[in-house]
Amino acid sequence: MFGEAGQNNRKSRRIDFLFLALVIAVSISVYLNALGDGLVYDDRVQLVGNPMIRSLGNIPRFFTSDVWGFYNGGLLGHSNYYRPVMHTVNALLYHFAGLSPWPYHAVNILFHAGNSALVFLMALFLSGEPVTALAAGLLFAAHPIHTEAVTWVAGNPDVTFTFFYLLSVYAYIRWKSTLLPAAFFLPAVLCKEPGVTLPAVIFLYDFAKGDFSAFSIRKPFAFAAGLLRRYYPYLLVLVVYFGLRMYALGGQFAPAKAHAGLSAFQYFINVFPLFVKYMWKLLLPINLNASYQFIPALSFFDAKVLASVLITAVLAAALLFSRKKAPDIFFSFCLIVVPLLPALYIPGVGENTFTERYLYMPSAGFALIAAFALGRLRLKGRSTAALAWTALAAITLLYSAGTFMRNPVWKSDYSLWTDTVRKSPEDPLTLFNLANAYADAGQPDRAIEVYKKVLEIKPGFVAAYNNLGGTYESRGMYDEAIKVYLDALGIDSRIPQLHGNLALAYMKVGKLDAAIGELRTLLQIIPSADAYYYLGNALYKKGQTEEAMRSYQSALRIDPGYSKARHMIASLYREQMRGR
Repeated sequence: MFGEAGQNNRKSRRIDFLFLALVIAVSISVYLNALGDGLVYDDRVQLVGNPMIRSLGNIPRFFTSDVWGFYNGGLLGHSNYYRPVMHTVNALLYHFAGLSPWPYHAVNILFHAGNSALVFLMALFLSGEPVTALAAGLLFAAHPIHTEAVTWVAGNPDVTFTFFYLLSVYAYIRWKSTLLPAAFFLPAVLCKEPGVTLPAVIFLYDFAKGDFSAFSIRKPFAFAAGLLRRYYPYLLVLVVYFGLRMYALGGQFAPAKAHAGLSAFQYFINVFPLFVKYMWKLLLPINLNASYQFIPALSFFDAKVLASVLITAVLAAALLFSRKKAPDIFFSFCLIVVPLLPALYIPGVGENTFTERYLYMPSAGFALIAAFALGRLRLKGRSTAALAWTALAAITLLYSAGTFMRNPVWKSDYSLWTDTVRKSPEDPLTLFNLANAYADAGQPDRAIEVYKKVLEIKPGFVAAYNNLGGTYESRGMYDEAIKVYLDALGIDSRIPQLHGNLALAYMKVGKLDAAIGELRTLLQIIPSADAYYYLGNALYKKGQTEEAMRSYQSALRIDPGYSKARHMIASLYREQMRGR
């Protein structure tokens, strides 16, 4: 029941086509209500606040900078993420649709439909059974764990990298070619980092089939040479990718380190509970959450570590046993574990250590395993066949209902973070995002209350200080805002927004000298037209018109279309003419 051996038993192509159409229909229909959702969370920065996507001429720059390279001119350092395809897709969509949310959602849904179709085709080829393929496609299409990746616009890297990843794997197992799969491999890695695991999946497919008969393992050098001849296109793609990545990330593989307080051994032992948690969510996708709080284990003898090590060992033993007894299950389980490995590298995954969208690609392997299990149950007899069909229908309906009900949670920041805080009430990042949602919704008092709670939990959270200061300003509480900005600058004086916001607050209370000092400090960090403009305003209010004129002119040198600076220059010229 593996590879082309099952092809002789396939039913008609008409049934294959009808089942494929059903899978695609389900994959789209369960997300139709997501088309009315808005832009939330990172969308507001990566789309609304990203000037680079405004011009298609910037597309080459996406390939030489990291994901956040547009943000503050890269002042805050490099991130661990290199995803040029994401910005390219967003730039193309912006060119045709502006910031209207529904086209971005539609693209994610279409990629999800393509991924569901590929899971169907892989199951059809591996099993030769259209019903088994139908089960795999439906389970993948409707699985609620996908809502974060598909419904959230910023989940685009997950649905796109999965599409090219699955396309590459399918092309390899279907046509036994390496050049075509390697061509699909390149966009996969440029969409998202887990794409680099694809050659390992290809190798494990060949290992499951025992497809190394042409190479003599007794001759290590000849064996290595044979492997190199077979897989060299993937190695070439990896060389290109890592070259581009290292350049974009400032010569480092992963410059940002999250959870720096943990030791290397503590990073290692926390991999096991994290892995088991991912497996559990695949099996039981309930209580879904946009931000799971990470509470690390500090000792190997922590009960959750010991239990997780035992569960992982059992799964590993079952995997090795299945290699000869059930190679389709072995390969499918590899399709779960291998793409998930980068998400288990805790120092490199950021604040959200456990994230549902990291299961999007691995869930393809889960869908295959479940489908193969249902297929074997169906073949045991008439009664078990009825049980298999009933189980498939019930699970598909439950999954579809769960997905459809989860989609509206992503409609707005308010709905998203209200739901998330209810499930993670002590997570500072979640509370911070809820406070931002309150501020955007015109509820400053509630926002201030939550920002203060964030800073009680995480006193060094500079962004919370900055946004708290802005909320104080919206209430006319300028002295409180100034104090908050100063506290934040005492933590990190490199943040340009803090200097700019503090300067504006000083101007509003008439402290012009202090404002001028902050703006000049800001200009030393990163010159901007806005900073020169506001510096010009402060100098003008002090009566230093010549210096103000020079500041406005500097703003125009940075941005020739800066109309406010041009207007002030014209006003100063008129004043000079009247003075004569």
